Amino acid sequence: MKEDEAKIGLTSEQARELFELSHNYMGQMGFDVSNPEVWFAQHLGNYLSMLALDAEIENSGHSVKKSVGLRRETMTAFESYLGHPPTADDLLNPLSQATGKIDDAIADAVRRDIKRLRA
Repeated sequence: MKEDEAKIGLTSEQARELFELSHNYMGQMGFDVSNPEVWFAQHLGNYLSMLALDAEIENSGHSVKKSVGLRRETMTAFESYLGHPPTADDLLNPLSQATGKIDDAIADAVRRDIKRLRA
């Protein structure tokens, strides 16, 4: 994997935007995890929050990303909900439907991460 593909590649401002987006999405979807759609949304929000956290760790100059294993586990949860390995569009489409347009840099970071986690 090329070095630029291994990076999350978000600025601190974009990471904060992603973190806020994830929490707004989770709040909008509710917290009744007995509802499968809400369960998926909560996992998606957690995944996005962890991605934002690792982007900030990356920006601080540290090379160890703390939540890679948790993000991989989330991919397993998504697969059980979706019935197939998740694609970036499986995650970005419901997020954009609920919150509006997603910044291109954030969408690209999610696409790179999904590709990396599925490799």
